[in-house]
Amino acid sequence: MLDRQQTLQVLLEGSLGSLRKKTERDKLVEQVSGMSVGDLFDTLLRNQ
Repeated sequence: MLDRQQTLQVLLEGSLGSLRKKTERDKLVEQVSGMSVGDLFDTLLRNQ
């Protein structure tokens, strides 16, 4: 877009989150995000 002074403005839109490398915590959160609380507790108790 150009204004009266012929200044060009550029708008960039996006997410920087997709550029960041996923940590182990990020991967764990993705795995358990769809689980019910009961299933999560069962899984935690079984793996002790």
